[in-house]
Amino acid sequence: MKSVKNTIAGLVAGAGIIGSFFLNPYISNAGDNKGRVEVSARIAPYLYANILSQESVLNITQDDISRGYVEVVAGTVMEVKTNTKGYLLILERASPEPVFEEITVRDGTNETILSNSGGTIFYDTSNKINTLERKSLDYMFKLSPGTSPGQYQWPLAVSTILE
Repeated sequence: MKSVKNTIAGLVAGAGIIGSFFLNPYISNAGDNKGRVEVSARIAPYLYANILSQESVLNITQDDISRGYVEVVAGTVMEVKTNTKGYLLILERASPEPVFEEITVRDGTNETILSNSGGTIFYDTSNKINTLERKSLDYMFKLSPGTSPGQYQWPLAVSTILE
């Protein structure tokens, strides 16, 4: 009986080894130290945006009205960092007073003209992934006819989203 038991155990063990050999394509010949491991990871996209300073009012003088526009230097200063190739800066009208017809937004050498309701600006960050950038936005508001001198609520709300 002992020999039958050993024979069955040997067959089962042998079948297990043979089964492993045929089922696992990465088992190699005895003495071979080579193997392969594959690892993959997905990094979630993120966008960090922090407004460091933002004008709260728009001052319009008689000289601005005579020129037809008012300029605001560094009206918004912000920091932005992302691990993606780009993001959108969203500028939305925040004031119901129709004091301007269009907005020119400048960021260094970039210049974008938006309607009086605002708009979006795409920033390509493919060469600056994971780099904290400081943005200083200058504005030029083309004034609407009939605008009076005075102090007005800041007309824009600034936000960002991933592209």
